[in-house]
This record gives sequence, C-alpha cells and structure tokens, in this order.
Amino acid sequence: MAIDLERQGKVATIILSRPEVRNALDRETAAELFEAFQRFEENEELSVAVLWGQGGHFCAGADLRAIAHGRPNVLSEGMSEPGPMGPTRMRLSKPVIAAISGYAVAGGLELALWCDLRVAEIGSVLGVFNRRFGVPTVSGVVAYSAAFIYNMDLRNLAVSSTVSACGEEGSDVGRKASVKPASTKQEISFVHA
Repeated sequence: MAIDLERQGKVATIILSRPEVRNALDRETAAELFEAFQRFEENEELSVAVLWGQGGHFCAGADLRAIAHGRPNVLSEGMSEPGPMGPTRMRLSKPVIAAISGYAVAGGLELALWCDLRVAEIGSVLGVFNRRFGVPTVSGVVAYSAAFIYNMDLRNLAVSSTVSACGEEGSDVGRKASVKPASTKQEISFVHA
C-alpha cells in the first residue's frame, strides 16, 4: 500500500509512501488517501491527523508517468468522491496538519493548502511547476490559495508559475504556519498535536 496510517493516542499520522516518485499520487494512491481520511474522520478516538511524506518529500503532485501511460487521476464531480489528489474536496470536522519536507508542488501544494496548518522544514519548496510547461491547473490549488491571498502572493503561482522556495523567510509572508529544522515525523506529530 502506498498510504500508511499510524496511530498514537489521539493522533493519526497519514503517510504518503511512494518515495521513488517523490510521493506523487496516481489514481490508486489518491483513492487510498481519500479512504485513509475517511477512516480518520469516522474514528471518534482520533482528534488530529498529520499528513507526512516518506523519503524527504511531502508530495510532488499527480504522478505524471501514470497519466502518460493512460491512467489519469479521477476527475469526479461529486464532493463526496475522491478528487484528483484524493481528499482535497473533503470537509473534515477535525484538524489536519501538513508536515512538509522537500517538495510540495502542484497537487502536493493543493494537499498542503487543504490542511488546516502547515509545518515545514527549512529548505522546503512550495510551488506550481506545471504552468511553466503550459499544463493547466485542474485541481484546487487556485481555489485554496484564494483563502491565503491576503497574506501572500500565490497569484503568481497560478498565473506565472513562479516557484516559491521557502526557507526561514517563508513564515514571514504566510506561506507556512511555522518553519522547523529537519526533524522526524514523530517529533512533528506530537509537538504540534
């Protein structure tokens, strides 16, 4: 399985486990991620979830190799069904924290923006690369970024593909809730839960 769900007390850690593709989501992985968040939402013993990417990267968006081989991510119309990035259409009653390291780009940025709080390692990169290559943004990056426009200029990401390298300055302009040195997922999970 490409998604692992670990539990410690009231904290669920949902792990993207496809490090060989920088945790990019193919159709199957997006569905697994959606199901993991459904289980989290339905479990009354869990209070908070931490979304984390194994192997040094949060998520590099949709798996372009899978798309090129005729297996595109699902573009369903219903809000109760998985979207191209899995759970980003869901409205949960419990908070989700994005523990960002490495790349959180394109659909990975969508996942990070969908979370209620973002904690990122110094050197993390948040951005939308697909606009450089003329690929339209079909996911919720633009919609989620609108909520943050007052605090940062994500409009550049949507229209010009400018990539934002987030270091210590990232928290100054609202890109991240906090910036932390490289750490383990457990430290992130339990310090911020």
